[in-house]
Amino acid sequence: MKISKHYRNWAGIIFYAITGQLSAAEETLMLFSDTVLTEDFVGHVIIAADGITLDCSGYKISGDGTGNGIEVTGRTDVTINNCFVSAFSNGIKLEDSSENFLGSNQISQNSLGIVLANSSQNYLAANFIQDNSIGVVVNASNGNTLVRNHAVRNAAGFDILESSDTLLKNNIATENTDTGFFITSSDNTLAVDNQSNGNNTGFNIEPGSTGSYLRGN
Repeated sequence: MKISKHYRNWAGIIFYAITGQLSAAEETLMLFSDTVLTEDFVGHVIIAADGITLDCSGYKISGDGTGNGIEVTGRTDVTINNCFVSAFSNGIKLEDSSENFLGSNQISQNSLGIVLANSSQNYLAANFIQDNSIGVVVNASNGNTLVRNHAVRNAAGFDILESSDTLLKNNIATENTDTGFFITSSDNTLAVDNQSNGNNTGFNIEPGSTGSYLRGN
């Protein structure tokens, strides 16, 4: 493990200011700088600084069915790549966070896969979200872009709730037991060139979503 001199253990939480690579252990990690996982990690990860990258390099972050796998609260310009996240209440949760990037992550067996709560102008691309209760939830979050994500065998694939100016493009919802794409009370949602395969309901736009429309799906 390569870390800087900043290290302390308090109330079960390990604080790291990381330079280089991290060999993960069974704790809660608070990350203050760019981080690369070098093995699987059991526990919660908290992004504790703006402008940093977490690259899991395909390693797993797993939990006990509670809490957030990766938590981003009040942050901007964070990148989360190549993470396998499973067995949490929320796989990856962004709250009060803007202009972040989530790419090429695999999120499975959580209550909620990826959650955006009061978070704006984030970009989600090429994430694979499988076997969660709901794959992706965008709630009270404006101006977000979801491109080339794939939601498979969740109860619901993509839920857009009370959020405006969302772009859904080239996403795929497959074999979700309820709805592939659900949009409610969300103005100016644009769904373009998405695919719905084998869901109970493909696309459902509820009343109260002024200016929202589907094209080429």
